[in-house]
Amino acid sequence: MIRKLTLLILLMLVGLSAGAALAQSKAASPTAEQTFSNIKVLQGMPADQVMPLMTTWNTALGVGCPYCHTPPNFASDDKPAKDTTRQMVVMMQALNKTSFNGRNTMTCYSCHHGAAIPSSGVTAHAGATAQSLSKLPTADEVMDNFVSATGGTEAIHKMTSRYISETRETEGRLPARIEHFEKAPGMTLTTSNSPVGTIAQGFDGKTVWVENGPASVNPIKGMAAARVRSESDFYGPFDLKKEYPGLKVVALEKLAGHDVYHLDGFSNDGSPVQLYFDVKTGLLLRKVTNAWLGLGEGEITKDYDDYRAVGGIKFPFLIREIGPKPSQVVEIHRDAVKVNVSIDAAKFTMPVPVKPVSSWTNPTSR
Repeated sequence: MIRKLTLLILLMLVGLSAGAALAQSKAASPTAEQTFSNIKVLQGMPADQVMPLMTTWNTALGVGCPYCHTPPNFASDDKPAKDTTRQMVVMMQALNKTSFNGRNTMTCYSCHHGAAIPSSGVTAHAGATAQSLSKLPTADEVMDNFVSATGGTEAIHKMTSRYISETRETEGRLPARIEHFEKAPGMTLTTSNSPVGTIAQGFDGKTVWVENGPASVNPIKGMAAARVRSESDFYGPFDLKKEYPGLKVVALEKLAGHDVYHLDGFSNDGSPVQLYFDVKTGLLLRKVTNAWLGLGEGEITKDYDDYRAVGGIKFPFLIREIGPKPSQVVEIHRDAVKVNVSIDAAKFTMPVPVKPVSSWTNPTSR
């Protein structure tokens, strides 16, 4: 139970997609076929990714477990839908490999959009206006306007460190107090404090590490570490051209009563991204990314609100995250943002584990 709660807190701490946290456990986890029965196309997948993947598929098709399974015998092949799913997974893997250079672009949701039987009809781009794309600004113009709206290049690059404290509230879970320490060009430390305990994750520019108590300090490797490194760029939240190359403006839409420019593209790691900028203010209102969960991706939406100026730079003080499952909603309330604070570089170095003191005494030594 404690291990599961720890994983949940760690997921909140890094603010990453569920895929990153699951990828971290890949090395230690047994495979799907070692844990579950009758595994045919998920062979080799870490077992702890199977259930999150099932949740992603449920959301993508708008169905529940009994659509493919016959509880309580989940290994049974009684229902044809189960074998159809296997065929679809093989098809999806082949499409991504042959048509998208190995990127996980095609997912179940790409065709199903929440329906068990995907529609074959053609619909207009959701929310698009009749305005010609040629009359809309370019993606570079939109992102340059965003930089100006947040304070401008000169003010942004005068910032060399920042401290952020916030409360993360998730329905059905205990709230967590989060502190971020960040230092240019790419050192980060995030601590999560909750009734369950305190977890820290740091990156000193070379090593990504996690501390779950003074006796448990370990480096993070693989995909999870790569994601932390890519997100540690101190100026990354403002330099969207660098973080998301090749973006295109696809529509002028409405979002929560605001006119917004909708941009589509890919991040540097090849995952799809959608950005929505307020036409009037130039500020980023929404970012939609995908978290990799085994053979499927779960969409993560972040809404940014309550922008306030700190040191001449605007930061969102309210962030709302919606995970792959609509019920996975996290509200982040920032209560303090400070820039150019003094932070010792040693703060980001991985601590040396403290050997626990044993209370056991050998009775033969008395």
